[in-house]
Amino acid sequence: MPQTHPDRLATIATLFGMNPAAVERCRVLELGCANGGNLIAMAEQMPGSHFVGIDLSARQIAEGQALVAELGLSNITLRQMSILDVTSDLGEFDYIICHGVYSWVPRDVQSKILSVCKQNLAPGGVAFVSYNIYPGWHARGMVRDMMQFHAQPISDPETCTKRARELLAWLIASHPDSQSAYSKLLKEEQQRIVDCRDSYVFHEHLEEVNEPIYFHEFADRASRQGLEYLGDAEIITSLVEHYPPQVAATLSKLGDDFIRREQYQDFLKNRMFRQSLLCHAIVNVSRELKPERVFSLNVASCARTESSVVDLRSNKMEEFRAPNGVGACTDHAISKSAMLYLAEIWPQSSSFDTLQTVARARLVSDAVVVQEAADYARDTRMLAENLLHAFTADVLELHAFAPQFVIEPRELPKATRLARYQAEKGHRIFSARHKYVELDPLSSVLLRYLDGTRDRNELIELLIRSVTENETLLERFGKRLTEPAEIRAVLTQELDENLRRLARVALLVA
Repeated sequence: MPQTHPDRLATIATLFGMNPAAVERCRVLELGCANGGNLIAMAEQMPGSHFVGIDLSARQIAEGQALVAELGLSNITLRQMSILDVTSDLGEFDYIICHGVYSWVPRDVQSKILSVCKQNLAPGGVAFVSYNIYPGWHARGMVRDMMQFHAQPISDPETCTKRARELLAWLIASHPDSQSAYSKLLKEEQQRIVDCRDSYVFHEHLEEVNEPIYFHEFADRASRQGLEYLGDAEIITSLVEHYPPQVAATLSKLGDDFIRREQYQDFLKNRMFRQSLLCHAIVNVSRELKPERVFSLNVASCARTESSVVDLRSNKMEEFRAPNGVGACTDHAISKSAMLYLAEIWPQSSSFDTLQTVARARLVSDAVVVQEAADYARDTRMLAENLLHAFTADVLELHAFAPQFVIEPRELPKATRLARYQAEKGHRIFSARHKYVELDPLSSVLLRYLDGTRDRNELIELLIRSVTENETLLERFGKRLTEPAEIRAVLTQELDENLRRLARVALLVA
């Protein structure tokens, strides 16, 4: 869950004027950690930090502890305990995570979650709490009520979920007016859950407790605990710049009442879920996004320009467009040079200082760039302004933490131990960017062998054995390959490309 990573929390805190703990050396607590999968990936990635996860389920904690032992991690502790039993004795943490819990527990546990965020959070710390909200959940709650009614009195989660899905399909098929608002609502909900795992559907719709609230109510509850709403983990959702001018102008009239403005945005979007960041009320928060706050952050972007040749020596406007279709324009030479460099090194990030040094050097034939101090300062600020604008437009990423991975395979390619373990077990794979990566069967088999001791010849022999022993299906142009000579030729030809693909999704390390 990348939105819960200390990197995300620290980045937003930095942009809002805080001085958060260094992600590489921090303490993290997760309330309701399930089997600890989210924390385990962080713990392997950040050996200098310490992680504690608690969950009420003894079975899930045991599963997580077994994996921690398998991976040989010494910087993570998973404990079976109730959130209600957390005291100050558990310690102080720079970052506290509570994802997918708050709305699904009784009111006393909700209150305790916020109490822990106050009691166990370091003075400059950041807490993450996600929850369902109105107005979006008014309509969705109606669907939940019907699903629960149809699933009763069955207690088996698998059967309950199956019956709930069947009810939704029957309601849609039986409704005479497929264009009515009610029919569209049912179809939207069906589409929303069609590809979701049964465990998610059960948790979201069939759990005994699911209590959405309005955002302003959550902010008030946090305030009464001595906490302040810092911002949303998806910071772009809070920016009024993304609305039409007349809407943005109306929202701006609310002035400094940040909570009220956020609530009106929920009304506009019919929002149904929030991921809120909290800090201590005594912290001085400045929500005006200032370019100089980018100086201490890392930058990453895969945005590209459609121009075959980018003119770096004139003030010609260039648009850099991300895969999501969103673009950002600039005529600033150093900014254009910086965006080109970021696309080359993607998915790696660059510190601001390195980025501007490389961007400047590319503008001249000499290795030395000479500028008056005032011009240098102006260009530095202009670069930061353009990067910040691209960030708020969702064209690039800002990070407080730069994960370690390589984008070109080494002579003895190596993946993380967790990625190899997940490939062996057939699980979805965590990348070094703390995101899930879906792999084809051949790449998944290859990943298992990347322990840093095997060269390409050895890897080819292992892949051949996997294919010939029918563990892996190898096809070309829709035809299964069975001849040994063909198999060897194809695997030899495609090995480097497979390794490059794994590197480009942040699965290979030095």
